[in-house]
Amino acid sequence: MNPRYAEIAGLACYPDVESLPKAPDVAVLALGADEVLPQLRRCHAVGIRAAILYASGFAETGEAGVALQAELTAFARETGMAIAGPNCMGLANLTTRAITAFATTFRAFRRRTAPAMSAC
Repeated sequence: MNPRYAEIAGLACYPDVESLPKAPDVAVLALGADEVLPQLRRCHAVGIRAAILYASGFAETGEAGVALQAELTAFARETGMAIAGPNCMGLANLTTRAITAFATTFRAFRRRTAPAMSAC
């Protein structure tokens, strides 16, 4: 999402999560720790069921961060939202090439094919 532009590199931008035409499979949040829970609530409200959190500033920062992380954990348990993070570097599915990491190392991998399923 980008509230400043209608389009970037030919891709549509939306000002906020509520403006998306449909809920995506996952939200990738690169925000300050204090903004994470409010944004997760908004994501959950529109039907997003999973999130990846790049944010730091949670349990690793001391008592206030521990409390914030406890709120995050409680939110995940209450809503059933799958959350990777905080302090997550991203995830990669090499079969579908769905890469949510900033690391360029995943670009070196060739697309894999799904293993064949066999009947038992």
